[in-house]
Amino acid sequence: MALTATALSAAVFADLISSISTVVNATRSNSTMNIMAHNPAESMVSACCSGWLDVVTKPSLIKDNYTGVAGASMAAPTTVKFANSAGAAASFQTAMGWKGSKGTAFAQTLVLSVGNQTEKMGQLMMNPPIGGGAGAGVVSPGINSSLTSMSTTFNGALTTAFIDEGNFFASDVGPLLTPEIVELITNLSTAYGMMLASITGAVTYAGSVSQAPSVSVNTGTLS
Repeated sequence: MALTATALSAAVFADLISSISTVVNATRSNSTMNIMAHNPAESMVSACCSGWLDVVTKPSLIKDNYTGVAGASMAAPTTVKFANSAGAAASFQTAMGWKGSKGTAFAQTLVLSVGNQTEKMGQLMMNPPIGGGAGAGVVSPGINSSLTSMSTTFNGALTTAFIDEGNFFASDVGPLLTPEIVELITNLSTAYGMMLASITGAVTYAGSVSQAPSVSVNTGTLS
C-alpha cells in the first residue's frame, strides 16, 4: 500500500478503534458556524497523519553512512524502523498529562501507531551515491540526530493540517485553533522529531565493483 495521508490516516484510525471501540460513535457538528457533522477523533488523526507525512517525505531528508567501492550504483528500496517510537509516545503522553488506559491508547495512536503504520507502508529510496559503486548503507539515529530539530517544521506542518481540517477553531471561527489543539501540536511536534530522529534501516547498493574503497554520507527520500 502506498504511503499517502489518506491510507495512513485510515490505518491509524483503525488502530484507535481497536483500542477504544466506542470512538467510532463520536460525532460533533455546529451548523450555525458551518461545521459539518464529523468524528473529532478521526479528524484529529487525519490532521496528525497529514502533518507527519508532509515533513517525513521531504526529498533527501534521510541520511545513511555508505560504505562500498568507487564506481556507480543504485540503491534498492528499503523499509525503515523508528526505534524510539514507543519512547516518543510515552513522552508525548506525559507532556499532555493524559491519564488512564484511554489516555495511553490515544497517545499511542497519535505517535506509536503513526510510526508503525509508516513503517508498514513506506519505503526509503536513497539517491545514487556520488562516485560510489556496490556497497551498503546504514541508516541510524547517529547520522540522523539532527532530525530532532525538525520539531519546528512539524509544528508548522501540523498547524496547517489542523487548520485545513476546519474542525478545531476557537469558538468554531478560524483561523485561530483552540488552545488545547495548540498545546497538542506543540507536544506532538517534539514527539515526532524524536521519533523521526530514531529512524533505522539497511540499504543495499548494487552497481560496479572496483578495488578502490568509497565512503560517504548519502541522502534519500521516504515515500
